[in-house]
Amino acid sequence: MKKFLCFWGESFVDVQDKAKVEEHDVEFFFEGNGYDPEDIRLINNLAIGGAWNSQDYYDHCVVRVE
Repeated sequence: MKKFLCFWGESFVDVQDKAKVEEHDVEFFFEGNGYDPEDIRLINNLAIGGAWNSQDYYDHCVVRVE
């Protein structure tokens, strides 16, 4: 199964004022979570070690790790 690390920076600060890193599988990436169809396609097609960077938020990226 594909696994990804998601990084959120300053514009996605959590309640502890820290950036966040979370691990997710491909099911996390859908429109209800703010990803448009092109983002979902690009993320789903990443090779291991590949990265996707948000065009809308300068501090959000996704890296495929498995």
